[in-house]
Amino acid sequence: MGLLEPPAPATPTARSVAQMLADLVASGAPDRARDPRATFMALRWSGLTSEEAANLTARVAGIGSTPCGWTVADVQKLLFLRWLVERQRLEP
Repeated sequence: MGLLEPPAPATPTARSVAQMLADLVASGAPDRARDPRATFMALRWSGLTSEEAANLTARVAGIGSTPCGWTVADVQKLLFLRWLVERQRLEP
C-alpha cells in the first residue's frame, strides 16, 4: 500500500454514510462541490468504495443519482457544464 492509498475500506453502515453526508454538507458543501476530488478522497479515506464515494460526491455537488452511478470525472464535467450555463456561455 502506497502513502497516498487510502486504507482498505471498512464496510460502513447506512448510519455512518448518512453521517458522512451530513458532515460534508455542514462543512460547506458549496466549497467542496467546487473540488469534487477532495470530497471523493475524504470519502475514500472514510472507508467508502470508489463507486460509493463518487456517487456521494455527485450528491454533495447537487447532481442527481443515476442507475449506472457516477465517476469523479463525470462529476467534474457536469460541474464545468453547469458553470458554463450559469455564465450564459452555453445554452441549456
